[in-house]
Amino acid sequence: MMARTVVRALVLLVLVLAGCATAAPPASPTVVPGAPPSSPSGSTTAPALERGRALLALARVLVARQEWPAAREELERVLSAQPDLLDARYSLGVVRYAQGDVAGAIDAYRRVLAADPLQPDARYSLALVLKLAQRDAEATPELVTAAEAGHARAQYFAGTAYAAGVGVPRDLTAAVAWWFRAAEQGVPQAEQALAQLRLVALGRSRRPPAESQAAVQAFADHRASLWKQFPDLSANAEESAGAALLRAGRVAEAVPVLIREAAALGEPAARLLETLYEQGVDGQLGARDARILGYLQSAAAEGRRAPIR
Repeated sequence: MMARTVVRALVLLVLVLAGCATAAPPASPTVVPGAPPSSPSGSTTAPALERGRALLALARVLVARQEWPAAREELERVLSAQPDLLDARYSLGVVRYAQGDVAGAIDAYRRVLAADPLQPDARYSLALVLKLAQRDAEATPELVTAAEAGHARAQYFAGTAYAAGVGVPRDLTAAVAWWFRAAEQGVPQAEQALAQLRLVALGRSRRPPAESQAAVQAFADHRASLWKQFPDLSANAEESAGAALLRAGRVAEAVPVLIREAAALGEPAARLLETLYEQGVDGQLGARDARILGYLQSAAAEGRRAPIR
């Protein structure tokens, strides 16, 4: 079941990177975003390049249809003529994995990264395949690297790795940080992970007291870490970073920080958000702000505050 889910995710990435899945040849060589473009050189003639583009477009259609043997044949044909076409090599990794060729998929993704290390999608896909091959010591560093490059789902899985101590030392504070970053990019599983951890911290789960205290500390550490984003502010124990921003009149910066602090179980931040939602800030923030409403609704759904009326 997990393998089928991964295949669907990898196919979706191929289509997203391609921009479409039609048989029409692209107007110019299609590469993974950020990859160096292919260019005619040596014996690669213009007609050969056009033929390669047509074959790659056909291969994308075959990938979308999950016609793996035919897709692999076309991709290998493209790469025999244009071995530096990273989009084709990435797609070959997807096809090889779908056919059960794990080693071949890993090789394809590593070749993409050897040509262009700044490829979070290829790095994330490599990490997934390594993880499914139970090579966690190799998978987790790749996940973290992709997460650091901004890959949303990699951020979620990096958090999960840190929470469980899989491939890295267990670090619940790091897990919370990665889950927040993933949640803010729209990964629902990351928000669910945070919600579950809040239940543990609040003693509403069946976890032992030591785990509840560890969760409380992880959220507190995360709130304290938010000061680092604002080196011009003097951190102090009397208020949070969001409150300090608000006091300095930096409302636009304060609101998202307060939301993060409140979601990390910061009660002072939660109270400030309730006041801001009702009153706003003259000339800077309207009452009943939609972002604050979203936080208040999620907190109510978790039973951390009364429902909005």
